Amino acid sequence: MPRETKIKYDPSLSVAENAKKCGVSVAAIRYYIKTRGIDRRYEGKVKVVEGMKAYLAEHPNATRAELQRATGHGINTIRRYWEVLHGTEELPTNQNKSTIREREKVVSHKRHITYLNKLPIEFLREYMQAREAAANAEIEATPEVVEVAEQPPKKARAKTKKPQAPRANSTIRCTDEFVYFYQNTPLSNWWASNPRIPYDGHDFASSEALYMYLKARGLGDDKVANEILALDDNAKLTDRQRFAKAKSLGKKCKFNNYVFLANREKWMYTALSAKYEVDEEFRRVLMSDEYRGLTFVEASPRDVNWGIGLSVSAAYEGKAWKGKNLLGKLLTKLRDEHLGTNTTQ
Repeated sequence: MPRETKIKYDPSLSVAENAKKCGVSVAAIRYYIKTRGIDRRYEGKVKVVEGMKAYLAEHPNATRAELQRATGHGINTIRRYWEVLHGTEELPTNQNKSTIREREKVVSHKRHITYLNKLPIEFLREYMQAREAAANAEIEATPEVVEVAEQPPKKARAKTKKPQAPRANSTIRCTDEFVYFYQNTPLSNWWASNPRIPYDGHDFASSEALYMYLKARGLGDDKVANEILALDDNAKLTDRQRFAKAKSLGKKCKFNNYVFLANREKWMYTALSAKYEVDEEFRRVLMSDEYRGLTFVEASPRDVNWGIGLSVSAAYEGKAWKGKNLLGKLLTKLRDEHLGTNTTQ
């Protein structure tokens, strides 16, 4: 704790000068100032005003500019204390934060009243009536609040998971020729299949994960294929996170462009066929009478190979496609093969 007995504080000196004079640290001087309630800012103002008063005593007719040049203070400082120097005002002391807040409330209230005075009388009457009604409603509601507060606390109920809403085909829109779809539909590769898709002795959560596995195996990268299989063992990941990681792993395969372009549609069709065998909801949407004779289109705004490079709304409005729609064509082919027709263009 600072040794206060040694401190002989001199208001005319700075904190550092007082510390040097008393042989203590700057922190000790600041602690002394804080515990004694000394207003350093007020003392600084007094020092400034006394210096300017001394100059005005010798030059009583000095202007503000002359006083500024003589004392070295800024013009704003001169203006702030000009009335104090001539005795028409007292030097203001520093206000604490609570006083400042109260003053701000008063100023805010005055501005509010000024604003209300500018309003037409009918608006002002409506405002006062609404304010009075709100105050009465608050008074009437007070006993109910007290009554509720006096009731014994309710027992904490165990948290239960909210039932998930049924997955709807909210992003499917049809025209006379096309069925536009994107995510959150059974037609999407990111749809979590239930039950999982069995293939090669493994179970896959989506056709996207199975496609990436087939891609890694087809390109001869068994390491990436095993990493994709290991994603199902990570219980911390959600289904969507697994699909995203499977896709990112698939992009890290040892790439052979010729092999990839020659086999990518075959790999995807294999994944879709395996999904068709087990996913009843996928079969129901794919074989729906509503979509019979129409071409499926993946309206993915960021994919110009499997999708068309447009969103569902943009495609529905008739904007020109930017992509190849490979996934949509394969879905149409799968549907037509099971129907025994051929509408794939």
